[in-house]
Amino acid sequence: MANCKNCGKEIADDLVVCDECAAKLVTPAAPEVPTEEPKPMHQENGEDLSCKPVGVFTYIGLFILFAIPIIGFISAIIFAFAPKSKSLKNYARAVLIRMVVVSLIAGLIISAAISILGNLLEGEIGFNINDLPKLSVGEMSTAVELMTSLQNEDMAAVADIAKSGKLDSILEKAEQGEFDDIITSMAGDDARELLNSIKSGELRAELEKFKNGEYDEYINEYISGPGNAYAGAYGLAA
Repeated sequence: MANCKNCGKEIADDLVVCDECAAKLVTPAAPEVPTEEPKPMHQENGEDLSCKPVGVFTYIGLFILFAIPIIGFISAIIFAFAPKSKSLKNYARAVLIRMVVVSLIAGLIISAAISILGNLLEGEIGFNINDLPKLSVGEMSTAVELMTSLQNEDMAAVADIAKSGKLDSILEKAEQGEFDDIITSMAGDDARELLNSIKSGELRAELEKFKNGEYDEYINEYISGPGNAYAGAYGLAA
């Protein structure tokens, strides 16, 4: 029980207006209701997942995953932002940065190597490597290897290149006329004859003979003595 501050009459605690003088009474304060504190983000069973250490085998698995071409790069981007663990995010971001830096350095080195190789070839045999933009890196390497072997008269190496099948894609492009301008500029007076042998399939037939080993005997004789090889090729007695 409480007393009215206006008239002094004793009144009940739950009254808002005094029943004697009709004076307004102070509204009783509402009882405080305890509220639960919000859990921090990424928390489970009282443990902050963002600070939870990552196991060794998890890192090993991610290392293998990130090493896979293309898939590894995409995975690194996903893991750099998606996981709740800060450790996984930082590891993925470090790997992603390393991939970008390594790719840039590798690109610069390859560009410099191609430029140097092109200048050397152009100076030695008048061949500009930039004239073959339609060749892949592997095909370009095969073309350089073949020309070097021919220049050194290493017929065994030429036969090995032919048998490996590396020339098939290059010859196919040549048959489709992709290198007509280059052959014309390099072969000079022999360009027409060379182009005819390519387009007619004669050169492909010769390549098949190399693959089948039909010229192995002549090549071995050429290595021991060029005169014997020429004699054997033309059916003459050495």
